[in-house]
Amino acid sequence: MIMQYKDFIFPHNPRKIEVETGILTSSLLCPFAGTMVQRLGQSPRAVTGEGQFFGPRALYDYRRLEALLQLPEAGYLAIPGLPAMQAYFVRLALSCEGDGQMIHYRFGFLESMNTQMTEGGDRYGRFNVYS
Repeated sequence: MIMQYKDFIFPHNPRKIEVETGILTSSLLCPFAGTMVQRLGQSPRAVTGEGQFFGPRALYDYRRLEALLQLPEAGYLAIPGLPAMQAYFVRLALSCEGDGQMIHYRFGFLESMNTQMTEGGDRYGRFNVYS
C-alpha cells in the first residue's frame, strides 16, 4: 500500500512514519485527599515523517503536496499498515540537494476528531477507502 492524502498518492512511501497517540488527562489538587487525575478521552493521533522525492518530477511532486497544505479542510489519510483516518495537514518542510532532483521533505498530520468519516467509517479501521 502506498501512502495517500486526499488525491495525492506519494510516488514512494516516506522513509520514516511515526504515529503518536495518547490520552488527555487533567489533575486537580484536592485538600486532604491528594491529587485526583481524570481521564478526559482520546487525544488526536499525530502523524509525522520524512521522505524523498527524486528525479525530474521531484519539485513538481513537492509543489503538489505543498498545495494541499493550504487547503483548510481535513482529508482522508491512508498510511501503510494502518486504518485510514481523517486528518489535517499541518506541517511541511523541505531541503534540496544538488540540482533539485533530490528533495527531502518532512510532514505532519493531525487527526480530525470532530469530523465523522463518511460511508459508515470510523477511526478504528472499520472503513477503508483505499485498496
